[in-house]
Amino acid sequence: MRLLIILWTLVTLTGYSGWKQLLAGEGNEYDLINNAILDFSNTERLFKQDSTFYVMFIDTMYSMKLERVDDRTLKWIPDKKYEDIIGVSIMGSIGKIYYIEANEIGSLGNLPSRYIEKNNKLYYWYDDDYPLTQDAVDVLKKYNVIEKIESIAMAEFIIDDGKKGASYYFCRDDFSKYKKVVSAVAIGYDIPKLHCPE
Repeated sequence: MRLLIILWTLVTLTGYSGWKQLLAGEGNEYDLINNAILDFSNTERLFKQDSTFYVMFIDTMYSMKLERVDDRTLKWIPDKKYEDIIGVSIMGSIGKIYYIEANEIGSLGNLPSRYIEKNNKLYYWYDDDYPLTQDAVDVLKKYNVIEKIESIAMAEFIIDDGKKGASYYFCRDDFSKYKKVVSAVAIGYDIPKLHCPE
């Protein structure tokens, strides 16, 4: 029995360090998102709940605070700026993306143009600087993420405010330093303390 426990521990530690070694220490938006996906797919129970995941990238994080508009209205506004922290949020798909007319290949911002397929699961996100490709359209259709309709009135929009996601907070100058917060609260509303290199 002791030998079995030792072997299980070695396998667990080897698997853990294996994916950790794949994390990029620096790079671009794609590298950072890939780091979040590596952690998410290896450590997060939410990974098992969906087959498609919406990813959001935030270049500079702001904490949020409530501001009074009038006697009856409050609104969330950006507060403190965290220039040394970059955010990535991953949550199970929030429903189909409906579009009225075919988006031309090469267009920007109309449909998610970036994606990563990993372990038969799809992670997709909008990138206003990366043009839509036929490959991206084909993958989004394959996973039933997008649907063409004749009129926007035909679309059904369902939003689950209680759905949990994983928010990742990375140091801008060292992607290997990060913290994850799993919550139904949107990224930026609960920024953890993260000691980033000066």
